[in-house]
Amino acid sequence: MKLASLKLAHFRNYEAMTIDNLSNVNILLGDNAQGKTNFLEAIYLLALGKSFRTNHDSELIESGAEEALVEGSFTRDTQSEIKLGLKIKKRGKIAYLNQLEQPRMSDFVGAINTVIFSPEDLNIVKGAPSYRRHYLDLELSSISPKYLNELRRYQRTLKQKNQYLKMMREGKSNDSIYLDVLNHDLAEAGGYLAWARSENIAELEQYATDIHYRLTQKKEKLEIVYLSEISCDALNSPEDAASALLASFERLSERELRQGVTIAGIQHDDLSFMVNGTNVASFGSQGQKRSVSISLKLSEIEVIKKIRHEAPILLLDDIFSELDQNRQTFLIKSFEQAVQIFITTTSINDIDTSIIEPPLIIKVDDGRISSRGKNG
Repeated sequence: MKLASLKLAHFRNYEAMTIDNLSNVNILLGDNAQGKTNFLEAIYLLALGKSFRTNHDSELIESGAEEALVEGSFTRDTQSEIKLGLKIKKRGKIAYLNQLEQPRMSDFVGAINTVIFSPEDLNIVKGAPSYRRHYLDLELSSISPKYLNELRRYQRTLKQKNQYLKMMREGKSNDSIYLDVLNHDLAEAGGYLAWARSENIAELEQYATDIHYRLTQKKEKLEIVYLSEISCDALNSPEDAASALLASFERLSERELRQGVTIAGIQHDDLSFMVNGTNVASFGSQGQKRSVSISLKLSEIEVIKKIRHEAPILLLDDIFSELDQNRQTFLIKSFEQAVQIFITTTSINDIDTSIIEPPLIIKVDDGRISSRGKNG
């Protein structure tokens, strides 16, 4: 999968921009706050229908404009072409696939796949559990429309249940049958999500263990542990996971009623990264955390390739300034010629261009492409 051309209109700080004849390796060069990350964000939007930076569509529209447009033309490994478009309004988006409006965003999401890697992704290892859950949800939503639908269902039902528990605690309602309906819906959606997360983590670990072993010159063994209140035995199927989750709701029902909030559920799930048996988040060095992040992202590429039978587009947002020479080289060599990449940087000196094929240099200045060409 490769991006052949991209068109932006009133998107972030891009009033109007069209670029085509994109290369396998593309370097977006420019000072901070000029629009390099906005360029990557546009590509990501076409993959997931949402930004990796904001949940508010209005922030994507250029100041003073009523709507924004993002359009991309992609070529598949089979040589077929796919055209994607998003018209972004202040209260929602309209998605187009091959110029046909899509009735549901889930019909649009996943037509293409991207993997983004930025310095903030170190938070996958060292950040709060919410960051790791968000990472899993984004990854799985990009490859599974069913996961995206069940995630939205779970989030919607969880909000409804919390609102109703609060009403029951305040004596404004006492319909236990309605609460049972919410619990069953929540358990069914949550059971599927927990099972899918468990399966995905096992898949990631298969690749990550080998990648990390090679990245660390055969010195470190990486393990990824899924931390869930649902037991491992119950994660063998969505149905078993749902039954276990429903049992947790029933066991904690009195406590939930007293506190007016859902206590059990997959909204508390987490991941643990172990290197040679030691928790990296708590005891690992910065270098180890960076290595784990690289291993995880490269594993994500392999999982997508296995499921989609084609490589995703890789977006590297100012990551090379964070990596030493060894990690830069390993990262590049791991996907060289197999994945189209877009790299943002403020200085070409941050990247050892001798280890990659001649890149297309795209100079970005205040939302405009001022010049572009091979090697500048």
